[in-house]
Amino acid sequence: MLPVTVASFFLTLCYRDRLQRLNIPSLELRCLRIDLILCYKIVFNMVDLQFDEFFEWSPSCGTRGHKYKLYNKNSARTRVRSEFFTERVVNAWIARRPD
Repeated sequence: MLPVTVASFFLTLCYRDRLQRLNIPSLELRCLRIDLILCYKIVFNMVDLQFDEFFEWSPSCGTRGHKYKLYNKNSARTRVRSEFFTERVVNAWIARRPD
C-alpha cells in the first residue's frame, strides 16, 4: 500500500496526470484491449463461445486490411444496444493492423 503522503499527492492530480505518472493506459483503452482479446479468442475458437452467436464474416472481400473482417449480425438501433460487446468491438477489430 502506498504511504499516505504519496496517496494524497495522487489525489491532487487530474486523471490524465495520474495515468501519465503511473505509466498506465486509460480505463477506456484497457477495456478495449480486453474486448479485443475476447474477440480474438472467439474468432480463433479458443473459448467455449460460438462465433456465429456474435459475429459474421464481412460480406465485402476487399484487399485492404486483413482477411478476418467481421460484420455485426445485429446492428444497433438503440443507445443501449450500442454499448454491447459486439457493437464495441467490431470497428476496433476491423481497424487493427494485420499480423
